[in-house]
Amino acid sequence: MKVLIKIILISSLFILSCDDNSFIDLESEETDSSLWFEVQQLMNDKDFTSAIEKLNDVSEEFKTRRENLIQYASAFAGFCGLDLLTLLDESTSLGGATPIQFFMNTFGTTSPEQIAACEFAISIIESNVSVLASERNDDENIAMMAFLMTVVGLEMNEKFNLSTSDHNDTCLPVNISDADSALLGSYLSKMFSAATELTVVDVLDEIKDTISEGCDLLSPIMDFCSAIDPGVYTTSQIRGVRSILQEGEVFGMGTCSSSPDSLANCLCP
Repeated sequence: MKVLIKIILISSLFILSCDDNSFIDLESEETDSSLWFEVQQLMNDKDFTSAIEKLNDVSEEFKTRRENLIQYASAFAGFCGLDLLTLLDESTSLGGATPIQFFMNTFGTTSPEQIAACEFAISIIESNVSVLASERNDDENIAMMAFLMTVVGLEMNEKFNLSTSDHNDTCLPVNISDADSALLGSYLSKMFSAATELTVVDVLDEIKDTISEGCDLLSPIMDFCSAIDPGVYTTSQIRGVRSILQEGEVFGMGTCSSSPDSLANCLCP
């Protein structure tokens, strides 16, 4: 009994000796958890605008915990138009479409706000885990692939229209600038890197295979598939991006005027 009383007294003294921060931290944790639940409910209801607004009230420490990052980023990706479960289901079979066609058809509408939200979703994972796919886990790489598919589809739809035939020359800077070509190339190379690191079977396999095939078709000097920084793209790598965007047999839009529209026939000069 004396030992028990001593333990209780020591415990009481410990609690009383703690400053008010311990209680503040506990209250903050409970508040964050409650807000986080509300964010999740809003996301389930696909009210991503309200979810993002609610996230402003969640502490930075809480929402950037590694276990919370995918949900945090997904609120912004959802605002872009991403439905991750639907995408995972539909991407198991592209239905004869190339990846670029699939991305553009899946994410057909676009606005600067949507693109910015997708870019922020990507930055959440990269800045809080790593830019390198090898340092992320499967869930993070699957999420990153989905975010990148979304932003590629949005960016391509901002610049081109698959339903018309007057946009097929991606070789011209007037249609897509060198900077935008390098940016899209970096998105595709990040997607490829994430795909190659996946250890789960049958997740995004067709996307993974076609990305790999598209990269393999480029000559070494045009291969941009390992260049994740758009700021260091060479002229040849930009040429590779422009070429692969318009070919139609493996990866691109299928808008090259040559027949067949293979990469070999659609290389930009």
